[in-house]
Amino acid sequence: MPGTLLFFAHDFPPLQTGGTLRSLKFVKYLPGSGWAPVVVTVDDDPIHRKDHKLLGELGPETEIVRVGARRFDRVIMQAAKLGLRNIATRLSKRWAFPDRARGWIKPAIRKGVEIARKRKVDILFATGSPWSSFLIVHEISQITGIPYVIDFRDPWTRNSVNKYDRGKLLEKAKSLEAKMIDGAFRVTTWGEVDYPKFLELGSDASADRIRPISNGYDESDFQSVPLKTFSKPTIVFSGSMYAFTLPTYVLMAVRKLVDSHEGDLPFQMIFVGNAQPVVAETVSELSLEKHVSIIPPVSHEDAISYLLSADALLVIIQEAENSTTAGKMYEYLRSGKPILGTVREGIAADLIRESGSGIVCAPADVEAISRGLLDILKFEVSDSEERSKFVQEFERRKLTAKLAAVFDEVRPAPKT
Repeated sequence: MPGTLLFFAHDFPPLQTGGTLRSLKFVKYLPGSGWAPVVVTVDDDPIHRKDHKLLGELGPETEIVRVGARRFDRVIMQAAKLGLRNIATRLSKRWAFPDRARGWIKPAIRKGVEIARKRKVDILFATGSPWSSFLIVHEISQITGIPYVIDFRDPWTRNSVNKYDRGKLLEKAKSLEAKMIDGAFRVTTWGEVDYPKFLELGSDASADRIRPISNGYDESDFQSVPLKTFSKPTIVFSGSMYAFTLPTYVLMAVRKLVDSHEGDLPFQMIFVGNAQPVVAETVSELSLEKHVSIIPPVSHEDAISYLLSADALLVIIQEAENSTTAGKMYEYLRSGKPILGTVREGIAADLIRESGSGIVCAPADVEAISRGLLDILKFEVSDSEERSKFVQEFERRKLTAKLAAVFDEVRPAPKT
């Protein structure tokens, strides 16, 4: 008999965020591995764009429960827009802990307990960020006795993107993270992690409770995709451009090539996704408007179309943490296109090299990036069976089967 799973995911379709796909694909394929998920998510999030096509991947039998949430971030953003930066900062510190989604904690707990009391629930599962999801399953577990599993899609307190103060707030977050880990029956992570550092987070953590499950690609997303036509060889970057994925050094390398080719660059670059204003400003400052385009966020289907239509792909990771990789990397691998990785040594660099998919260079080495931009357009990706097997290990069905196996370990044995 299928197990029943309460699946808590703040970022879930139609929301289109960096974490949406991992949750969506798990829910899509868990029934095939013997688990029936009941999704608990928010009814809306005005901050993020929507991709309603994503919901079409789920069958009518998928149960999705939506709860309201107090939106503290609306007030914070309004204060910032009015130029009240100090007030916005103070409000953020006071209200946005452990994250800006804290407003859904109480409604989700109430709904989760209500569901658990009406039907048999075997396991609670939460994926973060936002980390408020972890607090929800921890509390419901305390009330109902149902075991929980938490999924780190990203690092929490060890993530440079999470701007906790280096004082009491950071220590409070570390303590909370340790508490969530200690209470979990299993912990899944975004990939192979630095276990000694990760285990420091929880006093009761042990390596045998941690299961790495990487991000991946869904083969069905690559079927019957309409292709785009470009006027010249095209290198595409797809994803969000922030913090450690800003293309500053890549753009400097493009400028260097424009100068050396007397303005006649043999390719164009297209950045597709959510870009901080500094990206467009840098393009303008370097006078690259003829050679570089920035496309606002598009649907997931359209993003795949850009990948398959490109001559080569670009990934940028400047983060020092060697376990960091871009979620898009696995769709890059599946596309079969050459990949230029301006990345630090770590998972992303290893994936590119081990799959024979492209060229790796240091993220701040403008000279090496300049050479890489030209060389990647001549690079031939192997079509060997070995490469195919390597890439297929990241297919969403296989990854979901790994998650289901974790649930099988945790599921209480039937009473005799």
